[in-house]
Amino acid sequence: MRWKGRHGGTGAAATGAGASPAGPSDAAGTGRRDRRGGGPACWTGAEPACAADSEHVVLRYLAAFGPASVADVQTWAGRTRLRPVLERLRPQLAVFRDEHGVELFDLPDAPRPDADARAPVRFLPEYDNLLAAHTDRTRMISEEARKRVMTRNRMRATFLVDGQVTGAWKLHPGKASATLEIDPFRPLTAIERAEIEAEGARLLEFAVPGAAHDLRDGTAPSVGSEDKVTGEETGQQ
Repeated sequence: MRWKGRHGGTGAAATGAGASPAGPSDAAGTGRRDRRGGGPACWTGAEPACAADSEHVVLRYLAAFGPASVADVQTWAGRTRLRPVLERLRPQLAVFRDEHGVELFDLPDAPRPDADARAPVRFLPEYDNLLAAHTDRTRMISEEARKRVMTRNRMRATFLVDGQVTGAWKLHPGKASATLEIDPFRPLTAIERAEIEAEGARLLEFAVPGAAHDLRDGTAPSVGSEDKVTGEETGQQ
């Protein structure tokens, strides 16, 4: 996902079917390879990534999540000392600074929507990379919303309204029907609700094609509960 207004091969190598990763020979005749001290290639069958591979990974990251700072890239990659990689790439990147003076890198031909452009509603799955790809996540999720989305062992599926996490969602599939339940974190305008329903319908058709679909607001009282409350109030009168 591209952010608006922010500018001012792995896999084991095998030589044949059923080949095992290369490693020290089975000198003891146990059928096992002694991988102690053999290095990463003994386990993965591939040599560690070289500098060129790191540059490729950073470019792929920027293609998805730029503009981004050095800290953003390192947070996403789970690595430190990536500034030299970005410095090597600097001549081929677009460079900006945010409102705090932090340097941001991006691909020169990447789309950068105007700050006033409205982002479409999007549904994100659990543990979506978007919410883990930056150091400063307040651009897409408030601290209050973060506490409702991220727990010690879970990251809820969320939906975005104009680029901001505005609620969570859960799919309830059945044999002949499916319900998309939303949990908005704030009141929705009529326009926002219509956009969520339209995108939700597309999600339901993708996830459970051909079934009867329904979208339910989990925070709204059911018709039955409303009638019960009204009846109780009428009886009290």
